[in-house]
Amino acid sequence: MSDGLVQLQSSSHHKNLLNAMWKLRTMGNLCDITVQVDFQEELEEFEAHRVVLAASSGYFESHLLANDQVKKIFLCDFLPHAFEKFLEYAYFGKIEVEKSYISTVLQMAKLLKCQDLVDACEAEIPSGVSDETLQKDGVDSNTPKTEVKTKQEPVKRAMKRKKSLKVVGNIRDAPVYTIQVIYTNPEP
Repeated sequence: MSDGLVQLQSSSHHKNLLNAMWKLRTMGNLCDITVQVDFQEELEEFEAHRVVLAASSGYFESHLLANDQVKKIFLCDFLPHAFEKFLEYAYFGKIEVEKSYISTVLQMAKLLKCQDLVDACEAEIPSGVSDETLQKDGVDSNTPKTEVKTKQEPVKRAMKRKKSLKVVGNIRDAPVYTIQVIYTNPEP
């Protein structure tokens, strides 16, 4: 018998790990961040694992690494369904969406700096579609869209302030504003 090294490997480990993390997320177990998504004053909360968000999104990576004690992030004027699709992609690396919804998901992926999802969306856009057509659908990669608020403040005050945000495009006839992130830490 040889004393050499052997490599023990499972071809299903990655898939099983991500499935288990998704199950934990949907049950609210071991989640360490809440993302509050506001669209037209309807607030929806999503529990998640900050490591998954940071690994999947350059946007979340930069904000979570800069503020490692943050427990909540508020995203203003995002479609909750689109954010839910982003989360699904972050955990599984794949999603199913209607072709008519690709430009919405593409804009979200660009805003959240999720390049893999951007590439996947762009691969599904017909080759004859121009940047101008995408911009009409709310995708304008030339417009700065991020405004970060690092000062801690209640989310309700932030929601009142959102009316003053700059409109940068439209998704399905609804205005899309600059991202406004409000970091909130738990009460002592």
